[in-house]
Amino acid sequence: MNKKRRAQIEKPRQRLEAIKDEIETLYEEEKEAFENMPDSLQTSPKGEESESAMDKLEDIASELGLEIDQLAELTGAVA
Repeated sequence: MNKKRRAQIEKPRQRLEAIKDEIETLYEEEKEAFENMPDSLQTSPKGEESESAMDKLEDIASELGLEIDQLAELTGAVA
């Protein structure tokens, strides 16, 4: 792969990294909101919805991390 194509791959890799950071921030915000709920709400459907959202956000961030690492390997960038 030539230098130009590596540079082309690096641009979307950086955008994905920024998206992953945003998702991680959303996860942290949801986690904080959940932890600040009274115990009775944490076990309610609203609390379960919050926990589900946290799980999904965490999974998405993790999957993006794997894809970002693969793109970094293609470009020779340190992941």
